[in-house]
Amino acid sequence: MKKRHLFAAAAALALVSGSMVGCSPSGGGNAGGSASITTLTVASTTAPNSLDPAQSASGTPVRWFVDPSYASVLSLDGTGKVVEGLADTWEYVGSDNKTFKFHLRDGLKFADGTPLGAAEAIASFKYFLSTGAGPTKALFAGWEFEATDKNTVTIRTPNPVPVIPLLLTPDYLFGDIISPAGLADPSKLAAASFGAGPYVMDSTQTVAGDHYTYVRNENYHSPDSVKFDKIVAKVIPNLTQQVQALKTGQVQVIQGDSTVAQTISGTGIDLLKRPSVWTGLYMFDREGTIVPALKDLRVRQAVNLALNRDEIVKAVYGEYATPTSQPAIPGSSEYGFSEDLDDSFGYDVERAKKLLSEAGYANGFNMPVFYETYNPAEAKLAQVLADQLSKVGITLELKGDQNFSAWVTDLFSKKYAGTVFLGAGAAYQNVQWFLTKGALNPFGVTVPEIEEAYAKLSATTNPEEQKAAAVDVTKSIINNAPAAVVARVDALYGVDSAKVSGVNFLGDTAELSSIVNWAPTK
Repeated sequence: MKKRHLFAAAAALALVSGSMVGCSPSGGGNAGGSASITTLTVASTTAPNSLDPAQSASGTPVRWFVDPSYASVLSLDGTGKVVEGLADTWEYVGSDNKTFKFHLRDGLKFADGTPLGAAEAIASFKYFLSTGAGPTKALFAGWEFEATDKNTVTIRTPNPVPVIPLLLTPDYLFGDIISPAGLADPSKLAAASFGAGPYVMDSTQTVAGDHYTYVRNENYHSPDSVKFDKIVAKVIPNLTQQVQALKTGQVQVIQGDSTVAQTISGTGIDLLKRPSVWTGLYMFDREGTIVPALKDLRVRQAVNLALNRDEIVKAVYGEYATPTSQPAIPGSSEYGFSEDLDDSFGYDVERAKKLLSEAGYANGFNMPVFYETYNPAEAKLAQVLADQLSKVGITLELKGDQNFSAWVTDLFSKKYAGTVFLGAGAAYQNVQWFLTKGALNPFGVTVPEIEEAYAKLSATTNPEEQKAAAVDVTKSIINNAPAAVVARVDALYGVDSAKVSGVNFLGDTAELSSIVNWAPTK
C-alpha cells in the first residue's frame, strides 16, 4: 500500500450535532459485580435525524447510531492512522491527488447475505451523491467511479483531494456502503439498517426516538472482532439524568458538556477531555437576503468586536474552554492553528459601534438565529451572545430547536440569518462549512479568498507547505468573518472504565474511537 501524508489531524473533525446518549438496564455498570458485560449501552440527548448514512449528521455521538450497522471502506486505529475496513488495500494512482483506487476484501456480504463488491460500493456512492443531505456531502462533489474488476474501485476527483483515505473512514459517512435492498427503497433507510457492519438493528427491540438496539450480524466479515452481543443507544434528553444513569450502571458512555463535567467523575468513572471544536455565531446570510446588514464586512467585523470572549467562556464553559477568535484548534501541523490568531478580534465596543455607523447601521438591526435547546452549553451561549450584542444595538431573535432534526430543518429553510453552533477545528474540514456548497452555507455564498485558500491546501502535498497553507485557510476565514468565533471547547465524555475499555481519543486528535472497537473490561 502506497504511503501518503493524510492530514492526520483532520481525523478529529466533524460537524458536531450535539450530545447523544443510550441506556439500558441490561447494560451493566458499577453496580452488578465484576463480570464482563455483554450489552454495551450509550446515551444521547437527541434522537438521530436519520439512520441513512446519506442523510445522517456526522461526528460523535451521532455515529453511535450508525457505526454498529454500517462498515466503511476504510477505518482508523487507536492512533488515528487509516487502516483496513471493507477494503484491504488502497493507493493513489499518479502524483496529482486526483486518482485513487481500493480493493475490497474477498467474500464480503451485507447483513442480509447479499454479496458486496465493487458494483455495490459504487451504487452506494452514487446514491450518497445524488440524494445526500448530510453535512459531509460537499466533500465528495464531482467524484466519479469505475469498477476495475469485481472488487476494485477507482475514484477520480475533479480537483486534488489529498485525504481520500481519511474521507472513506466512518466519520464522513460516504464510505458506509448501503445494500441493494436499502437502495431499492430509500424510504426505509431512515429507520432501519442495510449495511455490512458488525451489528444489525433489531426493530423488535427498538422504539424510534427512545432507544435503538443492535445485535450481532452473522454475515460480518470479522466475527471475532465483535466484542458485545448487543449495543443499545437510548435517548436521554437531560444531561444530568445521563450522568446519574452512568453512575448507577445503566449506561457505560455518555457525551457531556461543561454544565455537567464536574459531576461526572466517580468510582470507576473517567472524564475524558480534549480541545475539540470551536463555537460561536455563524452568519449565513452574507448576501443580505434576510438581513441586508450582514452583506457588509464591517458589520460582521463589528459583531466579532462586540463580544467579550473572556467573559463568555467564564459564564458558559468555565475551565472547559479557551477564548479565541480563530476557527482552528491546536493539533498537528495541518490544523491551521496559530497562537497569534487567537486575538484576531479583541473586545472593542466603541470600534464595533463605529463600524456599524460607517456601514449605515448606527441604530443596529435584528437578526433571526436558531440554536439547540437540547445542548445546554450552546443554549446558554445563545443567550449570552444575545445579551452582549444588544449593547451595540444588534438584536438576536432567538428560536430554540428541541432536537437535531428540527435544527437541520431550520438550517435549510433559509428563514434564518445564522445559528449558534460548533465548528470543526482542522483546516481541511473546517473550510468546508464556508465554501459555496458548504454544509453551513445554506445561501451558497461564494468568498473568493476562502475558495482560493482551500484550493491551494487541497493541491499541496509537501508537509511544510501544507502547514502554511492550512494557516492561510484559517486567516482567510478570519479576514471575511463568516462567523464570530468565541471559544475553543473541550470534547467531554464520561466513561465507565470498570465496564468498557477502548474508549479513547485517536492519537493527537479529539475524535473518539469508534463504538464498534470498544470491548468489555476484563
